[in-house]
Amino acid sequence: MCGSFYTLRGRISYIRMMFPDDVADPLVERLIEIYKRNPPERKHVPWPPNYYVRPTNRVLAFVGNEDAEIEPREYKWGHAPSRYRSKQTLFNARGETLDDKATWHEPWHTGRCLIPARGFYEWVAKQPHAVQSPQDEPLLFAGLHRKDDGVEWCSIVTCEPSEWFSRYHNREPVVIRGDDWKRWLFDEDPPEDLIHPSAEGELEVFACSKPDTDHEPEPARGGLFD
Repeated sequence: MCGSFYTLRGRISYIRMMFPDDVADPLVERLIEIYKRNPPERKHVPWPPNYYVRPTNRVLAFVGNEDAEIEPREYKWGHAPSRYRSKQTLFNARGETLDDKATWHEPWHTGRCLIPARGFYEWVAKQPHAVQSPQDEPLLFAGLHRKDDGVEWCSIVTCEPSEWFSRYHNREPVVIRGDDWKRWLFDEDPPEDLIHPSAEGELEVFACSKPDTDHEPEPARGGLFD
């Protein structure tokens, strides 16, 4: 499960870590255009960084267009479609059943996106833990986007956890690594093989301070890296 995460400190520098220059340069230009149109005072825009993103917050996502280019989008993370009896906010999508669920079948085929983050949170008992790259590299969550009730929204794809991560939760967000972003965004057929947990060593976990929107997670006093 991924119920909260934290965004990147400086999106421009991190984007250049995520993508090669020929992809990053035009993407950065588009983000700068968004920034100029929507200054940071407008809190619903995914600027500045948010260190405690929760369901129904607005988030930055990347989608692929018909010209095989990446475009930035702003989505509501999670939504409770009015056509469903349940008022549960759908902010995660189980990777094992995407083709079988009416909500996700179409996005799985035509609405895949990437949601950039620096890390995410999990709770063990009442203690929050931060999960991020040991090399402080950005994470790209596998996402799906769709539109309901006039709202453009997205969800993070999850999978069964690896053995090492299962001590923290029984679900794990799918992270797209290396050049696999190309396949996630542009493959005509859904890339089922990309839905898998992180291997041991690809993520680090540490007990952290209580999450808040304005401060990066700090190791909890007495907390150790796992």
